[in-house]
Amino acid sequence: MIVPKVIHHRTISWRSLALVDIYALGATLHHALTRRDPRLEPPFSFGERPLRRINSRVSPELEAVVDTALQYNLPNDSPARSK
Repeated sequence: MIVPKVIHHRTISWRSLALVDIYALGATLHHALTRRDPRLEPPFSFGERPLRRINSRVSPELEAVVDTALQYNLPNDSPARSK
């Protein structure tokens, strides 16, 4: 039986959780707009698959929003590590 790993509330900051949510939204939008199964692609390889190259109907503005959401740079600002 696989037991999901539980993260203690002090090991990650709320800001980091929000950034993960934004990244997940960007990944979902990329999947929906490209109609490509992300399970078949290498992890974190969105930069290698620009939206407009796959779907030319995507506006440059929407592509910029999705690309910004896919910036995966989590700060190390958790209270547990700052002690």
